[in-house]
Amino acid sequence: MWKKEFIKKMFAINIEDTDICGAIDLKYKNIPKSLFRYRTFDEKGHNLDNLASDSVWLSSPMDFNDPYDSALTLNLQNRFFDNTKKNFIETLKKNKSVSQKEMNIINNPDYTQDDLFRFVVNNSPEIPHDKKEEASKILKSVIQKQLDKLIADCDSSFKSLMYIACFSEVKDSILMWSHYAANHEGFCIEYDFKRLGNSDVRTRMLYPVIYNNNLFDATEYLMPSSQKEKTNILFNQYAAINKSQEWSYEKEWRLIIGSGVLKNATSYNSPKANAIYLGARASEENIKKVKLIAQSKNIPLYKMEMSKYQFKLEPILLD
Repeated sequence: MWKKEFIKKMFAINIEDTDICGAIDLKYKNIPKSLFRYRTFDEKGHNLDNLASDSVWLSSPMDFNDPYDSALTLNLQNRFFDNTKKNFIETLKKNKSVSQKEMNIINNPDYTQDDLFRFVVNNSPEIPHDKKEEASKILKSVIQKQLDKLIADCDSSFKSLMYIACFSEVKDSILMWSHYAANHEGFCIEYDFKRLGNSDVRTRMLYPVIYNNNLFDATEYLMPSSQKEKTNILFNQYAAINKSQEWSYEKEWRLIIGSGVLKNATSYNSPKANAIYLGARASEENIKKVKLIAQSKNIPLYKMEMSKYQFKLEPILLD
């Protein structure tokens, strides 16, 4: 599948292993001819303004409906344990405070974090003997809370580095019309990003969403196993296109613009719409509003109609 090759070329952990030009060329070849953006008729008319001005609204992923959206995680627990164990063993060797037998036990690959916490507590004379087991559990809990907070802070920090507009490969998804177009009362806009060419920044910053069962793990990007590696700083974009398999029906693509370009959520220039689709429940008032824009910009206008025989939406061209 081309997406796997794209990820390999674009987001290799070591920047020296990337082929960004190759990744961009591969992605461009696979950008669909049409991408669709579901919208509502919001009270202030911002979505209609975007349609009229050939722009899209870029939002922070922290405002998305999925709390897992653009999330990353870190395997800090194992890294913390490995580093702590390594430093602890070096200290013990210097101080010669344990026997060789004890050292062999600590060095054993099966030696767990709980074993290490117990060893530390048991070798702390200031802790009463009858409180050592409780102290070991408290130590583990305190460290875990600190690690969890560090992961949460890192996740929020990297989400704040980008702004996103979402698109789909399909225009007739009953679920998406329900979720993103106010229960079929909204509208959907068709775009052709490919006509912008491969050198346009909007095409280059357009990414396919990758659907997985696991959160994006940024451990190797933030804490490479080798100090010689030059880390790929694009990994936060990788996190932004990694979504739960449960969303795969959306067949999503994302325009991702970094905070170095934008300082806050805002409108951003898009291709001119190829077509507009009104929801099956769009009101007459809203149909008139969209008609005016479509006619002024010479954009074909359709209305989605519900099939009488299938769970299917069909676009009907309006005069």
